[in-house]
Amino acid sequence: MIAHVETRKQHKRKTLNMASVLQALCMLFILAASCGGNKQTPKQRYLFVSYGHSVQIDCSLSESDVNVTLYLKRFSTQPTKVVIDNVKWRQRKGVFTMTVTQPLDGGEYICKAINITGHERITKELTVIPIAAPTNDKLKVEVKPPSLSLQYEDNANISCSALGKRKLKWYKIGLGEQMTAVDKKDLINDDHYDTDGGSRIYHSRLILSIKDATKKHAGRYKCVAKSNNQKREEFVVISVRDPKKPSIRNFPPVVIASEGITITLKCKTKGSPRPKITWYKDDELLGICEGGNSRKCQSFTKIKSDFKKNSITLYQLSYTRNNGKYTCEVENFMGKFSSSARMTIFSKYAFH
Repeated sequence: MIAHVETRKQHKRKTLNMASVLQALCMLFILAASCGGNKQTPKQRYLFVSYGHSVQIDCSLSESDVNVTLYLKRFSTQPTKVVIDNVKWRQRKGVFTMTVTQPLDGGEYICKAINITGHERITKELTVIPIAAPTNDKLKVEVKPPSLSLQYEDNANISCSALGKRKLKWYKIGLGEQMTAVDKKDLINDDHYDTDGGSRIYHSRLILSIKDATKKHAGRYKCVAKSNNQKREEFVVISVRDPKKPSIRNFPPVVIASEGITITLKCKTKGSPRPKITWYKDDELLGICEGGNSRKCQSFTKIKSDFKKNSITLYQLSYTRNNGKYTCEVENFMGKFSSSARMTIFSKYAFH
């Protein structure tokens, strides 16, 4: 009698195990059906869609005199009509496409058809279940650029980034490999989502911001990324040039041109910090291009001209307007230097 009872228990346990296996196989079948481009198969009731991916719901019918509408029902709420905005939702020939699936897009989708007499009927019901896409959670960190050479008083940003939600921190490495955490005022948090192939991917990014670079900013820096029990680090080397008096290279002493053409004079400079450039014609101020990080240029002349960084462009040269001495003057806190060019304009009729 006891043996008979044990046999019944074993039979019940086997039955439960078999039911669990069948349930798991059923779920795998549903998942497999939903992985082929996120389109439902005939008579399919459930569709699993990874976050950020698109999904198609086919409400099309063979009848040509019906109007098909898609509704969404969440939990116990009344169904609401899906709005076709050609951004989130698109519709073509009865096939509705959701371009990017988010967690709140889950629910029961209902296809309703209305014919010319106003008769309405439900043609299809499909439950969409958004899920987190499987990811390779191996921690990787990237620093850009890996090295940087700056002029005195330059500005620069160095980016440390990693995929996923990570804890990032910048350190400066001193003597004896001693690490000092970078001050928060010199950091910019730029965590954001990027779209890659329809998927929205979270990026952690912490930017080291160098402003008005001096020798104190030079050295080795390390970005450390942490997530769970993982830790990765990358390095960057920053060099800052010593302050240096400005100079001018290859500025032509003589320029000969004909009327009506356009010409550009370049004032190639060296100096740290980047020098301010001032242009003169016969000692009359033409324009100023600020030094340092600004590089903004301002014109003070009615002569048809354009100032960019270290050059001046003169348009439609005229003998009466453009003949004369052009001077490029460069200056920073270390000193000042200038070079001049004598420009001679020939009339276009001079050789006729």
